[in-house]
Amino acid sequence: MPEPTTLRTVLADYPHTKPLKNGEVTSPSVELDFTAVSPVHKAFAPMVRDEAYDLSELAVVTALQAIAYGRPVVLLPAVVASRFQRGCLIAHASRPVDPGELKGKRIGVRAFTQTTGMWVRAHLTEDFGLASRDIRWLTRDGAHVAEYEDPDFVEHGVGAASLPDLLREGRIDATILGNDLPEGDEFVRVIPDAAARDEQWWREHGFMPVNHMVVAGESVSRRDPDAVREAYDLLRRADATVERPDGAPSPTMFGFESLSGPIELIVDACLEQGLLPRRLDADEVFAPARQRRNRKTMSETTSAGAPGQTRKRKPFYQDLTFQVLAGVVVGVLVGALAPSVGHHVDFLGDIFIHLIQMVVGLIIFCTVTTASPACATSARSAASR
Repeated sequence: MPEPTTLRTVLADYPHTKPLKNGEVTSPSVELDFTAVSPVHKAFAPMVRDEAYDLSELAVVTALQAIAYGRPVVLLPAVVASRFQRGCLIAHASRPVDPGELKGKRIGVRAFTQTTGMWVRAHLTEDFGLASRDIRWLTRDGAHVAEYEDPDFVEHGVGAASLPDLLREGRIDATILGNDLPEGDEFVRVIPDAAARDEQWWREHGFMPVNHMVVAGESVSRRDPDAVREAYDLLRRADATVERPDGAPSPTMFGFESLSGPIELIVDACLEQGLLPRRLDADEVFAPARQRRNRKTMSETTSAGAPGQTRKRKPFYQDLTFQVLAGVVVGVLVGALAPSVGHHVDFLGDIFIHLIQMVVGLIIFCTVTTASPACATSARSAASR
């Protein structure tokens, strides 16, 4: 039996990644070699810039930017972290801020490209009509994707002070924090009914705001697409071991079709905020992953909307072979049982022959005109070698 392929992997600790890390969910063909990176966002820049890992968790905004700028990553249809975001916008309790009065205010955020920040800005737009450039954004870090530059309404240089310290000092009016949200009553939510708004949003859209997905390095995806497919299946199998209440929001999501709508919504928000240089669509975003997932034999090909399930066959009567054979059989039966009918429909055969004669010339013309440039290009390519 061949040795399993080892994939250098970075995934944060979640209930649905624990089975992969403790060996509860394994594969005979792929071994995930985990690298501990904490906080996990410190793995993002090395991944999109240098392909430092074969498989890595990656913030969805960073993933979309990487695709837009042609970085060597392949986005898999796998969400490993989602959360409600409105509660991540806080102010100091001594200086509370009404969300409807944020225009012209200064809001601190670790990086303008931080996915939590993207979601908070999107919610401020849909809830309170605030455009991203209506607010002054103060950041410390740049983007993980080196090619991206922040918009002109983003300010840099907060010094050594932390975002909570900037709030305490009154240098900013509010800040966005993620997993590092402080406890206690020193800070208050800017959106007081954040939980109710989040639940309503989830009921309308059917998913939690996506934070982190999973990408594979382009090199390993080309070199060993089977290993990448197996790693994706491992993620799904590990997630299936976690029991969650029926009808409750889930932090994970899998499948091309399931993620098509969320990706389109995120792209719209990114464009409004100046986070992307151009529009992407779900087909482009997932094209590399689709190509690699479909490189199985036809019997192994799986449905994009439900990975792991056999693609549904089309009805037999829609198959061209069946239609041709059925036509031949019907023709033989008509000729044998009612030969006089053939004389009455003889004109149909004449019409068919004339139609074929009409298009033959066009087909030959198109073949010659399209083949000639291709031949010329091939000749130039051969000559340049």
